[in-house]
Amino acid sequence: MLDEVQIAPLRERSRGGSAPIARPYAQALVFRNGAGRAALALGLSALALCLMPGVGLVLAVFAVALGVVGVRRARRLEASNHRQAQLGVFIGSVAGVIAVAVSITVIVLYPQLRDFRHCLDNATTQTDYDTCTAQLRHALDARFR
Repeated sequence: MLDEVQIAPLRERSRGGSAPIARPYAQALVFRNGAGRAALALGLSALALCLMPGVGLVLAVFAVALGVVGVRRARRLEASNHRQAQLGVFIGSVAGVIAVAVSITVIVLYPQLRDFRHCLDNATTQTDYDTCTAQLRHALDARFR
């Protein structure tokens, strides 16, 4: 890929401080952008799947972890996609918060949702479906009063 191998700048930051160190002219530098790209892809996937309990949370954790790796590589000038990595961390974090909220909601409301599903499995007419919905609404009202 074209953006993987670029000509290194003549000067770059040293590892210990802010003083630049000289680099030989036109030495090829291979950027390791995989972690930042993967963080962005996993963050977007986590955001798309965050309403599925567990799945979105796992993807979000991996997105944040890979994003942190990508940001660190970019700070050490080993990668050139600092913004992609940062975006992966941000989107993964947002998806993680949503996934945690959805997972907690499902855990808290599991008995009501289980009864509603059982009622729907036995329903055959529209009246039965309406009755199941009314029972769920009544159970949720009782739960949060």
